[in-house]
Amino acid sequence: MELIQRRELVAADEQIIALEAECVAAAAAAVTGTSPSPPSPVPAAGRQARDVALLYEALLAQLWAVVGEAVPAGRPYPPLRLVVRVLEQEEAADRRHPPGTPGRPRALRRRWQEAVGRAAGERLAQVAPAAGLGARLAALAGRLVADLGAVRCHVAPAYPAEYGAFGVYARGYHRALAQQLGALAQRPLAVPDLYLLLDWHSNAYPREVLGHPEIGALLQAQALGPLLPPETQRGLERSCIAAVKAKVEVAVAQELQLSEDTWAEEASSDDLQEGLATRVTGLLRAHVDRAPQITPEFGMEMAHSLLGVLVAFLHSFQRKVERFLEAPGEATPPDGATGRAIALVNCCPPFRAFAERLAQFGHPEGEEPRRQAHATLDKVTRLCNHVLTQRLFEDLKVRRGWCPWVPGRVPTLGC
Repeated sequence: MELIQRRELVAADEQIIALEAECVAAAAAAVTGTSPSPPSPVPAAGRQARDVALLYEALLAQLWAVVGEAVPAGRPYPPLRLVVRVLEQEEAADRRHPPGTPGRPRALRRRWQEAVGRAAGERLAQVAPAAGLGARLAALAGRLVADLGAVRCHVAPAYPAEYGAFGVYARGYHRALAQQLGALAQRPLAVPDLYLLLDWHSNAYPREVLGHPEIGALLQAQALGPLLPPETQRGLERSCIAAVKAKVEVAVAQELQLSEDTWAEEASSDDLQEGLATRVTGLLRAHVDRAPQITPEFGMEMAHSLLGVLVAFLHSFQRKVERFLEAPGEATPPDGATGRAIALVNCCPPFRAFAERLAQFGHPEGEEPRRQAHATLDKVTRLCNHVLTQRLFEDLKVRRGWCPWVPGRVPTLGC
């Protein structure tokens, strides 16, 4: 125990292995009845075995402490070579003992790999939560890059080549970062943070960490895989799409109401078109442009969702236009209806073009909402054209002084 506390780890391990051999011999003698010692309530072999187990626990605690200290040291760390020598002694002892020997094989090489992973997790957990998700992700990436740079320069050379030390550390840090990201994914996140997390996972991490000029090639050789499981990524994407849909549904409904409130006022056709079609498509376009930058599949799902939002908006738009223009066949349209009909029908081409753009993302279920969008816009166009035709007909009657035919009366001019 004193050797362990002084970190004379190789000598301590040699003595523990010797004590273990005594325990094995004593246990064998007890089984065969050749033990020279008289029986006791607690056999000596049992006490020695427990002592050996406690010593191994203390030894391993010091070994893994050295492993955890090596990376932040930022320079060659001599105690790490003692760890390697202990691992090699223990592997040799594993080979000497027959299968079934209590406590063997100890498989310290595997446990060393686990210790590297725990140390990586502790290092990333020490990154202070910075203000905002973006700052925290950047800080985590910075710590990972710096630590793996230290591993490449100072830590990995302390291990034999067959240990594949850099790969062990890289996988440990990758898993630790995945745990951090998984914890962040469980939190309730606003739309900007959902976009940020998805983009960082799919683009920033491969670019800034896996593509880092100093360690990128070594990392890419490890085939680390994605940070988040596919089902977690899809869950984040679904959450983002649902949040965006709820947000833009409210926004476009407000735009339609604000626009409708001005329809009875004097305004130019351009004013109405700019205030409705351009603004509504602009609200949707921000997400249509952002989502495909993360992944094409996410972009396709987002576009399909927004196409559904657009279809619902156009149905509302159609109903409001019908009410405002007083559907065909009823009373004469109100004053100013001609200009408004022109303005409203001029909103249709931008909406139609945007619906086409959303459908072109190629979602397998995109054809039906595309058809619905066009059908709704066709109704608005026919309604506005009917109003324009009716107003033109009324104007022609007034200008030419022509009265419509009345049964039993011959039409005349100026009647």
